[in-house]
Amino acid sequence: MDHKKRMWNMKASLDELSSSYLFSENWDKYLNKYELEPEDVIFLYEDSSDDKRLLIEFHKRKLHNINPRKFLVYKKSLTRDDVFYRRLVIPLEDAVEFLPEPSKYRGRYEFTELKLMDHEKQMWNMRASFYKECSSYLVWENWDKYLNKYELEPEDVILFYEDPIDTHFLIEFQKIKEV
Repeated sequence: MDHKKRMWNMKASLDELSSSYLFSENWDKYLNKYELEPEDVIFLYEDSSDDKRLLIEFHKRKLHNINPRKFLVYKKSLTRDDVFYRRLVIPLEDAVEFLPEPSKYRGRYEFTELKLMDHEKQMWNMRASFYKECSSYLVWENWDKYLNKYELEPEDVILFYEDPIDTHFLIEFQKIKEV
């Protein structure tokens, strides 16, 4: 699992000659996703909640080579329900592209913490809950404050971006009707 709580199914095998582990199956996807280069450093940690899983992090050695691009991971025209019920509905088929898969603890789905930074560089800590009944995530904690601050209305568009380096998402909006 990486720093964004994404699961990466990889195989590791011990190369006895070099006393090193070799990773295969999806390693190339991980490297490409985070634009890792030679001299970048990978950290592996044991996951205390699952002895068969490792946590993976990285550190970019060549900071001047970091690509500042942001990648669009989700775009939605807000519905009446998103605005008036003060929670954002993200269907599971869209959410799996950028949110961790829903997991249960003691029979209940766990919350997913979302850290978002808006165009004014304000950080928004929100929570998403998975609801099996509608096969969707509902983003609710602090969503109402974000809606109010930017006076968002139905049909306005929100955009979630991922930066290959930061652990938070970027959130932007497009007003459809000028106020």
